[in-house]
Amino acid sequence: MPPSPTSLSFGLPSLRVALFTALLFLGLWGGAWSGTAAADPMRKSGALVHVPAYSHIYQGARNKPFLLTVILTVRNVDPVRSMTLESIQYYDGDGKHLEAFDVKQRTLAPLATLEVVIDESDKRGGAGAGFLVRWKADPPAAPPLVETVMVSTSGGQGISFVCRGEEVPGD
Repeated sequence: MPPSPTSLSFGLPSLRVALFTALLFLGLWGGAWSGTAAADPMRKSGALVHVPAYSHIYQGARNKPFLLTVILTVRNVDPVRSMTLESIQYYDGDGKHLEAFDVKQRTLAPLATLEVVIDESDKRGGAGAGFLVRWKADPPAAPPLVETVMVSTSGGQGISFVCRGEEVPGD
């Protein structure tokens, strides 16, 4: 008599597949349960981060520059560990170094933030400006959240947007 649709039947081949799957799962995930997990991949000892910044954007048919205030923020998102800012450099759209901000190896406490402001009237950076932010942490910490906020409310028009930094590979 054939099995009913509600009955379960495990033959030898399906038992082998189930056993193989269970052993594979335990082999792949066993390290996490055995207490031999590798170092936390979310913590780092430092990096160089590039952050886009726009001291102006273009508007209208004639590509007229619309000036913006640029606010760089470096946020230590680690709730337990401090980190140190080693340098903040500002570059224009042609890659020309414009300014080095004196951070004096400033330590950011857990959840602390540092801000650097480029005034709306400062046209040096242009539409392709950017920052390089170098940080370190000992012991390793969660990488900071590094962003720029561009904002303007001139002429009865308001605009704002955010750019997130990216770690420079191989540094």
